[in-house]
Amino acid sequence: MDEGKIISLRMGTEELQTMDDYLQQHPEMGGRSLFIRSAIRAYVDRDADVAQTHKNEVTVRLANAEIDTIDSMVEDGIYIDRSDAIRSMIREKIVSTQLTTELAQSKFTAASSLTR
Repeated sequence: MDEGKIISLRMGTEELQTMDDYLQQHPEMGGRSLFIRSAIRAYVDRDADVAQTHKNEVTVRLANAEIDTIDSMVEDGIYIDRSDAIRSMIREKIVSTQLTTELAQSKFTAASSLTR
């Protein structure tokens, strides 16, 4: 790595202690400078991932309680995985039962006419 620029960073005592405690438990992270550079890269990469738009993909951040609830339903066999749970919940909330029934009947009728 080149020498780069030197910056000053002001941190509170509690933040500094938290960082030092983490570094003590994870010596593979190196020193404070490497840790801060890694944290900045991770933060930027995370936001870049969220900002990327994919045709059939959406990134959603959920609270721990929400994730735990979804995981529990997956473990109980209600859903196949997290994606299945979220898709099902969205369908239940957004797509009315009447519309779902009408679409299913329409598709069934169309498919039936093809097999005749």
